[in-house]
Amino acid sequence: MLSVTIPGLSLGYRCFGQQSAPCIVLLHGAAMQLTDWPPGLIEQLSRHLYVVVFDLRDAGLSTKFGPCLEQPTAGEGQLGPEGLEPSYSLFDMADDVAQAIAALRLGSVHLLGFSMGGMVAQILAARRGDQVRSLISLMSSGGQAGLHPTEAVRLALAEACTTRATPELAAERLSLAHRAYYSAGHGYDQAALYQQMLRSLRRSYCPLGVSRQLRAIDTTEDRRNLLIRIACPTLIIHGAEDPCIDVCLAREASGLIPDCSFEALARMGHEFTADHIAEVTALTLRHCLGIERRRSSRPSAWQGEGAAMEQSPKGSDRESSHRP
Repeated sequence: MLSVTIPGLSLGYRCFGQQSAPCIVLLHGAAMQLTDWPPGLIEQLSRHLYVVVFDLRDAGLSTKFGPCLEQPTAGEGQLGPEGLEPSYSLFDMADDVAQAIAALRLGSVHLLGFSMGGMVAQILAARRGDQVRSLISLMSSGGQAGLHPTEAVRLALAEACTTRATPELAAERLSLAHRAYYSAGHGYDQAALYQQMLRSLRRSYCPLGVSRQLRAIDTTEDRRNLLIRIACPTLIIHGAEDPCIDVCLAREASGLIPDCSFEALARMGHEFTADHIAEVTALTLRHCLGIERRRSSRPSAWQGEGAAMEQSPKGSDRESSHRP
């Protein structure tokens, strides 16, 4: 596992693909870590792009901003409890990513954010246009304050914030609750989810970190006025039946961002299924590679087929390759 140190914290990360390729940075959602990205998505993206995935603060092997395994102070079901000072905001998380991109000398990157990661990516694209070549906002909001999930999703989020006696018990409870994120159960496989979640929770189990991330979402102010400042080409991909972040919120963002395309995927909730992984990957590659073709007419040997290979960044080589 690699880590990058920036003022006040360190972020875990991994890299896949050829370093000579254009870079795409992936930002995960709340209650996730970098190991939770679908392997098929990483593999296909890394055939064409240099993929960098981070553990955001309070997730995975990155710095934690408080205890991990005590009972949530606010109790179950409260995403952003009133009367409690938030530990940090989505703006702080965006600053983390900006500093990490600079520290790794990645230059100008394609930026893909899922759910909470999409909110962070939107802020970064609006405030640091020099670092963001293009934006892909995946199953995320339109800059509105807070979340308005269904009751079933709210209960699933509360479960993610609740300390269980063992990672095995936590994975069992979470995999059952996770059905709430799927569109009418389409693609839901509890056994496979249990194994995936168990691997992640054995790597890092921090339910109170999830609570702090959700508090950041719930207490960060409305950002719709910020979205109109996003100048880079943007693609919004959203589930037509998302029970966590309603599709109308994402559609609103597409009307605010000047250069924006919007794709609503049928039978898609707030989770990856095998069918939707292929569709999301194809849309993402079409978006990123189309931008690259427009930017440069130089030969693109990196577009050839090749197996995903985990690597460390080369610093100055990455920076020079991403300058406009």
